[in-house]
Amino acid sequence: MSVGRRLSYLVEYSGGFGSSGKASVGAKSKGNNVPVSCHRWQPPMVNCVKLNVDASFNVISNWFSIGMILRGHLGNFLHGKVARFPMVNSAFEAEAFAIAEGLSWLFSLPYKDVTIESDSMLSVQAINRCNHNALEVGHVLAMLQARQDVSIVFVKRQANKVAHEMTHLLCSQNTFTSPPLMLVEFMPYDSTF
Repeated sequence: MSVGRRLSYLVEYSGGFGSSGKASVGAKSKGNNVPVSCHRWQPPMVNCVKLNVDASFNVISNWFSIGMILRGHLGNFLHGKVARFPMVNSAFEAEAFAIAEGLSWLFSLPYKDVTIESDSMLSVQAINRCNHNALEVGHVLAMLQARQDVSIVFVKRQANKVAHEMTHLLCSQNTFTSPPLMLVEFMPYDSTF
């Protein structure tokens, strides 16, 4: 998928951009122009998967963590991953790092036609606008050249809850093929179906 296609998908997915340049609130589902909730996770199309990523900080401990969850079109948990890293300079850098880690992780998985969702509008816009001047996203742009089947879109925090919760997992295991217990009860309330 070309960078231009990723950007047009972002505009279509978010319902377009208002005069302020910010994504508008009312997203529309593909095909039937019916408004859908922007506040809950939406499943990908059949034969596609979604990777939700998020980053959170612990300033006292001087680290940040990322959480990633890969789900199928039925909302089923496919894989999850958590990781902790030394503190970075900004939330923008941490969120861009989470997207980069997600892309890197996708190289080791067999899935095609992936949508990466992040609740960092600044990171998503910098990536989709090919802002090579933003050092935080330059490596993401380079990785996207090798994965033309990946799009990166912005979602509201409410639609990224499971990835956010994963950033708070403190465990010895960092990859999951079944959902951690704390997410089993949470996942059904996160999605629209």
